[in-house]
Amino acid sequence: MNWLAIETSGNAASIALQVGDRIESDVLGTGNAPASGEVLAGIAALLVRAGVTLDQLDGIAVGVGPGAFTGVRVACSVAQGLSLAKGIPVVPVVSLDAVAQSEPADAVLAVLDARMGEVYWARYRRDAGGLLQREAMGVCAPDALAVPDDVRWTVCGAGFTEYREQFSPALLAQLDTGDITAIASAAQLLTWRAAMQVEAVAPEALAPCYVRDKVALTTAERVAKALKA
Repeated sequence: MNWLAIETSGNAASIALQVGDRIESDVLGTGNAPASGEVLAGIAALLVRAGVTLDQLDGIAVGVGPGAFTGVRVACSVAQGLSLAKGIPVVPVVSLDAVAQSEPADAVLAVLDARMGEVYWARYRRDAGGLLQREAMGVCAPDALAVPDDVRWTVCGAGFTEYREQFSPALLAQLDTGDITAIASAAQLLTWRAAMQVEAVAPEALAPCYVRDKVALTTAERVAKALKA
C-alpha cells in the first residue's frame, strides 16, 4: 500500500509517504502556510526519492484542521487536484484526531494552539474496540476549557504547553500529562488512517474542518491585547 499525507494546518507543514510499512516524511517549513506550488514540489521530490509515481498511490490522507485558515485550504486544494487528475482516493483527517490517537489512555484531551489567544480542543474516549473516539470538539480561551469530572484525562498537544499558565486550577487538577509537545504531522495522519480504516470521500466533498467563524482579530482587538500584555 502506498499512501501520501499532507498536513499544513499548523505552524509546521509536512508531507509524508507510506510505502508498505515504511513512512518517510519531509517538513515543508514553519510559520506561514506553504503555497500549493511548494507542496506539490515537495510531493514530487518525495515520490522520486521513494521510487513511487502518482499512479502508484492507493490514497491521500489530508489534514483538514481545525487550524490555519490558509493552511487547511492549501492541503484540501492540493489533494483535490491530485485526486481528480489521477483518480486517487482521499481520506480527510481531523488534526486533533491525529494528535490524540497515539495516547494509550482511556480518556484523552487534545489541545492545539488556535492563535488569537485561544485553543482548539477535543475530548476522546476509548471504545470497546480499543480505539479512541472523539466525543466533542471546539475552540475557546484557555481559562474557559473544562472536561467532565467522571474520570481523569490525559492531555496531549503543544497547545497545552503554549497556554499552560492560563488553564484553570480545576482543569489542571483533572489532568495527567501525555505528549504535550505533539503537533499534527503528516506521518501522524498515516498512522491514524491505518488504525481507523476509514473510507475515502469524493474529492469534491473534501473540505476544511472549521470550529470557529472568526479568523482574525480586529485592529482594536489587537491593540487591546497588546496593551493588556
